[in-house]
Amino acid sequence: MVFFLKNNLDGKRYSVLTENDWVSYLARANLFNVIMNQQRLIESIVKYTPKNGKIIEIDCGSGFTSILLDKMGCKVAAIDIDRQVAKLVSKKANDMCSRISIISMDILNLGFEDNSFDTAFHHGSIGTF
Repeated sequence: MVFFLKNNLDGKRYSVLTENDWVSYLARANLFNVIMNQQRLIESIVKYTPKNGKIIEIDCGSGFTSILLDKMGCKVAAIDIDRQVAKLVSKKANDMCSRISIISMDILNLGFEDNSFDTAFHHGSIGTF
């Protein structure tokens, strides 16, 4: 599988990554740059999620958006089909004292009841589709 990653420094260049490169990137990704590039997304999610609402990130990748939302007081679940990625996100979340729930699952076979979440979001994953 090949992934395309927008360069976090200038937001214009794209890199082609193999699956092993992606896992390596997630292990060393710079949280500050990721947050700055996702500010509008995060503001919209917070704006449209009811107070005490539940949020799910589909194909969480680095997990940074979910971790940041958790740090802002949101209740967040993050899912990714790749177990190795979910394990890395779980480690990052623990290192940052985040309470997000990280689950490895296929988005086409979600194991949640209807209306379990108030907000669902996904960004930047072309590998799934």
